[in-house]
Amino acid sequence: MDERNGHYTLRDQNFHITVRQHGHDVRTKSHSHDFFEIVFVNQGFSMHRVGEDMSLLLPGDIFYIPPDMCHEYWKSVNNRVFNCLFYPEVLGEDLTELMKLPFLDGMFSRSASFKWNKIHLRPWNRHEMLGILQKLVLETNDMPLGWEMRSKALLTDLLIHLSRAWNDCSRDVKDTDLGFAASASAMMHILELSAGSRISIEDMARTAGYSPEYFSRIFKKLTGITPSTYLTSMRIAAAAQKLLEPGASVAKAAETAGFDDVNYFSRLFKKETGKTPSEFRNMSRQFW
Repeated sequence: MDERNGHYTLRDQNFHITVRQHGHDVRTKSHSHDFFEIVFVNQGFSMHRVGEDMSLLLPGDIFYIPPDMCHEYWKSVNNRVFNCLFYPEVLGEDLTELMKLPFLDGMFSRSASFKWNKIHLRPWNRHEMLGILQKLVLETNDMPLGWEMRSKALLTDLLIHLSRAWNDCSRDVKDTDLGFAASASAMMHILELSAGSRISIEDMARTAGYSPEYFSRIFKKLTGITPSTYLTSMRIAAAAQKLLEPGASVAKAAETAGFDDVNYFSRLFKKETGKTPSEFRNMSRQFW
């Protein structure tokens, strides 16, 4: 893969499907590419911006980036993702049929205005998607006999699963939930911008105009995670970002993320990231 001034291309390769598994341990600068990219979050979390849209990425999230769209990652904590990079023409005649499927029609239609969409996969969808991506990594890395044909078939399978996952999510959301979806989206954005807030689930529900029980139930239905899981992940991400600053203490990181008990914060941080705050801080210094 070739890079020039933050813009990447696969045109230097003989075969135009590349799949890799890697992590975003430090901030990646804003960049773009001339190919499609499908990203599957397998572990950890990070903040992500594509165009003007910002979101917290969690395990089980999957989304695509179209050609020439700038995006970047930051506040990454123990983040591991699969990237599937490809040009649509590699799919040959199958592309025409794929473009008739939900989600894929908008994905490959360059005439349509781009609206970034992230899907949080259900456990069984996540297991299937992970299996396809792992097979693609083996095929494109080891290049056994017939690997090009096998890679095209697996990419087609991945896209069909992506369409089905989107269709399942859309079918589960009733028209009466659309107003809630807008409120939840706004609340998520506010929380991401004010990571040190000590806002509770009850506060979130009250601000959105719903009871805590209804808010929690529909929030999980629309996002795939509970409000408390989202809130915890957002706070740990904020603490991790603070720990990257020179001279930042564990106590200061805990305070920044809205934790009063440093010991509790340290235990939760290790549970979420696999490292203690001190270990994470010392590890991050190796990159600066």
